[in-house]
Formats: sequence, structure tokens, C-alpha cells
Amino acid sequence: MAIIENPILEPLYLFSGANPPSTLTEKFFLSKPSCVDMVISEKDFKLNEVEFKVIPLAGHSPNQIGLEIDGVLFLADAIFSREIIDKYRVIFAIDIDKCKDTLNWLRESKYKFYVPTHAQPGDNLKELIEFNLNAIKENENLILDILKEEKEVSGILKELCDHHGVNITGMGEYYLVNTPIMAYLSSLLSRGLISYKIISNRLLWKL
Repeated sequence: MAIIENPILEPLYLFSGANPPSTLTEKFFLSKPSCVDMVISEKDFKLNEVEFKVIPLAGHSPNQIGLEIDGVLFLADAIFSREIIDKYRVIFAIDIDKCKDTLNWLRESKYKFYVPTHAQPGDNLKELIEFNLNAIKENENLILDILKEEKEVSGILKELCDHHGVNITGMGEYYLVNTPIMAYLSSLLSRGLISYKIISNRLLWKL
């Protein structure tokens, strides 16, 4: 509700909470605000006599949910197609651990049909879910390899994109990669796999 009614929150958190520049307030990042008539929490609800089950699918964005109707699960942005992953390589996420939890849960789920936003719908998405999990694991391992030498975030971003052959040409693209890299670093730090230090006013990440 907060983001729908105050869409400035998205470019705001992409730009570290500071007032975002005009590039991050174009229509791709800043939609028009809309009034919210009904707040959907993690409780099931009924609308026009249709029963909706709310399914938590956290990781990609704050408090992301899916909706299940008559055995059909609408997945929002919980998984991405092979084509999108092969093109962008570092898929947007704010919480890598929750992304993995969501994907692992989906792999074991048994709905009649699945409807993702960024992939073809189907009755069995296990192979695609595994592909998404492997893409996350690959980026984790690459970051760990990059951090054999101390790096700032910008250095990690450059080396990761260089490895994948990703060529960033705009500020918007940059921050759509920067945010998931920060999510990877947060996850790796919380698991004790990396550490950091501050030297000469530089925050350096390292194994």
C-alpha cells in the first residue's frame, strides 16, 4: 500500500534513501500514485465472491506476495525466464536469502497451474525454478571469487558485469544491478562468508 500510494519510495530506496535524480524518476521507476481500496496482508480474502489465498513470496521486492485462486498460483516476480536471466544475469532482488527460500518452497509446491509475470505459465516450473536457484548460486560464487581481493561495491559490480558480458549504459540500469549486489553482500555477510573493513574512508568487502 505504501509504495502504490507513494511510488517515490521505489526510486528513493534504489538511491540509498537520498532524493533520487531525474533519471530514476522517469516512468519506468516512478509510476503515478493510486489509491488503495483494500489492504492485502498475509490473510486470505474474498472479492466479488471469489476467494483468494495470499501466498508470501518474499525476496524480489518488499513483502511480495502471490495469489492463489482455485489451485492456480499467480507468482508475481518470484521467478524469471531463462531468456531474462541469460540477458541480465544479475536479477533484481532486495533479499537473496528470502529469494532462495521462496524458490525452494515453490519447487516443492503442488499447485495445478503457475502464472509468473516474467516467464511462460505452466503446470510444472521445477526446471525453471532450479535454473533461477543456480543463477543465484553462480553469482554468489562469483562474488566470493571477486572478493579474494578487497573491493568496494562499485568494483564488485564492474567485475561481475564484466564476467557476464553485461554492458551498463544508463544510471537506471546501474542501480538495478547495484541493489541486488548489495543484497548478495548482506546475505554473504550474515552467513559469515565475507567481512568488511573501512580504510582511508573506503568501505572494503573481503573474504
